[in-house]
Order: sequence, then structure tokens, then C-alpha cells
Amino acid sequence: MINKLCILLFFFILFGCKQQTTCVRQKMNIDYFIDLYYIKNYEYPLSLDELLFFCESNLCDMQSIQDSVLIEYTCLKNNSKKISWIVDETGFPKQELFVLFEKDTLTYRMNEWRFPCIGFYNDAFVNCYLKEPESLEDFLSFCYYCDSLDDGTNMPYDKCNGVTLKNLKKCQQIESFQWINNADELLLLIGRDTIWHHNNESLPCNESLKPLFQPHYYDKMGRYVQLKENIDCVFKKNMRKLWYQHYHQSPQKVCDYHTLVFCNTGFFYSFCENDSLDTNTRYFRDLGLYLKDFSKENGLSKIIFCSPVF
Repeated sequence: MINKLCILLFFFILFGCKQQTTCVRQKMNIDYFIDLYYIKNYEYPLSLDELLFFCESNLCDMQSIQDSVLIEYTCLKNNSKKISWIVDETGFPKQELFVLFEKDTLTYRMNEWRFPCIGFYNDAFVNCYLKEPESLEDFLSFCYYCDSLDDGTNMPYDKCNGVTLKNLKKCQQIESFQWINNADELLLLIGRDTIWHHNNESLPCNESLKPLFQPHYYDKMGRYVQLKENIDCVFKKNMRKLWYQHYHQSPQKVCDYHTLVFCNTGFFYSFCENDSLDTNTRYFRDLGLYLKDFSKENGLSKIIFCSPVF
């Protein structure tokens, strides 16, 4: 009888220790949950509770990927009191994450990319205004305006947008933050560190892009607007008519193009630097009359377009 009890006790201790060891070992897979959280949220969780809540909300999706996920999650939750979760953002924009299990380090992460959607927003700004944004305030104003639209022009990544805008707003509170716009290069600095830069080679003053240039329209507030496709087609059709009436040639045979800005007051000027053009001609007088009527009819303050020179 005593021998049987000893044998049962031996197996109980053996399998109990094995289960506890296995459970602790499964904790090392916390990286899996953190990675999944980061992929979906573009940042690391600020607390273990936040990670556990995320796991509970996405457990069905995770189980479809890996059968052992439920075991790993259960071990993580059962030992949550033994886990220390430390997030350090004192070196913003860097975000450091330390996770300790008792005295042992489970994982360490550093997130250096806090503006995941800034490139999408900047490309959209350049596409709309044909230049880099002049300041962070102008850029944020544009971003919020884009997100307020319901016409399909807003950015498709809601969480990516939210993280980007939240961290850009933090930059406004940092004394050493600099927004530097050097012609076709945009730099964002904190102190001496470059946190983002962009070289833009797709502006309309590029000779190879001029024949393909799409007219840009701006409302009375100076904001870029997309006109309905039929109105845009009418504008282009009438522009081609004017070209042909005055020059009796097809625009396809043009050897030179100029990017011009028309204001609803009837004033023309060249969009590109070092570009001179004589607008004191009958063609430009007739063009100005048409553009003035078109702008008034469609509530526009400005049109940027490409005009051929024969």
C-alpha cells in the first residue's frame, strides 16, 4: 500500500513539474501575441491587460492559425501577476518595451517607426497641391480634411492613420522638432535626428510629365477638389477646342508645354520657377474668359493646368 502511494506521488510530482515547466516555457511565445498586436495596431500595447484584451478579441482568428495558441494564451493569463510590463517613450519617437517574467527578460522591443501612414498622406498632399507641405500645421490640417471626406479620397488604413496623426501631434509639443522643406526634399527632425525624409521627383515641372498632367481644381477655400468626371471631361474638351481654334494644330504635335495657374480674378502665372511665357495674346485672352466662366460656374478659386505652346 505504501509503495502504491509512493508511486502515485512520484507520478503526480513528475507530471505536475512537467506541466508547470511547459507552461513557463509557453510564456516565451508572448512574442507571437505582441507581433500580432503590432501588425494590427502599428504600436506595442501599453500594458499586459491591453494585450490580453486584444488576444480575447482575436482568439478565434489566432486559433485558426495555430492550435496551441489557446494553451499559450491560458498560460500567459494565469501567470499575469508574475509579469512586469514596462513601456518607455522618453526617447520619442522611439518606443521601448520591456517584458519581464519574475526576474527574467521575456522580450525586449524597440519601435522606431511611429508614423506608419505619413508617406501615404504626403503623397496625397503632393498629388493635390503639387508641392511638399510647408509646415506640420498645414500637413495636419490636410490630413484631418482628407479623413473627413466621404468621397473615397480618404486614406484606407484607419488605425494607421490614427497612430500617425497622434504621434505627429506629439511632435508639435517638442521644442527641438523641425519641419524643413527644401525645394523637392522634405525633412522632419527632432534635434539632430532625422525621423522622416522624402525626395519628390514627380512634380508637374518635370518635362516628361507635362503632357500627361491632369488639371487640378481648388474651391473658394483654396482646397483641392475632384470635379465630377463629366465636368472634367467637358473642361478638357473645351481646352482642346481653344488650342485648335487658335493654332489649327492637334495638341499631340506640341513640342513644348507650360504649367499655368489661373485665378478666378482672370490672372495667369507660371507654376514652375524660371518659366517665362507671354500671356498677352488672343489665345490667352479667350482662354481667360473661358476659365473665368468655368470657375464661377463650379465654385472654383484656382485651376492649375498644362497648356501647349506651338
